[in-house]
Amino acid sequence: MKQDIERLKARLRAANPDDPSFFSWMEEFVPEAEKLENPTSMFRIIFELFEANPQSDFGCPGPLVHFIEAHYPKYLDELKNSIGQSPTPHTLWMLNRILNSRLNPQDRSDLTSILRSASENPRVDEEVRDCAIEFLELQQEHDLNH
Repeated sequence: MKQDIERLKARLRAANPDDPSFFSWMEEFVPEAEKLENPTSMFRIIFELFEANPQSDFGCPGPLVHFIEAHYPKYLDELKNSIGQSPTPHTLWMLNRILNSRLNPQDRSDLTSILRSASENPRVDEEVRDCAIEFLELQQEHDLNH
């Protein structure tokens, strides 16, 4: 099993999201990752792939996100860490998807605060900050309507 995990992690590290066959690659990768005894062991490396390729197309939301989201809330700490270190449009989108769900007020406040921090961080690329601002505005609108 340890060999399987390391083999899959190596495949993720070598993945090229800009390759035209990447979407097919993801569709082949995910079923293998799902078979692992502990599929959550893949979360950190997937977030690293997102961080290293912030402008790449991972789908809408794509097989990797569906794989991760199937394990909610087990990935939440990794998502928070990823956004804190190097937010990307895709990880912010994942956070927004959580915020669109039913949450208790404290969790909603905590997650909105993470989104706000990304929107105000001067070290974050302007496009990523704009993405965070857009999601913040959507969540503020959501709060007004509920």
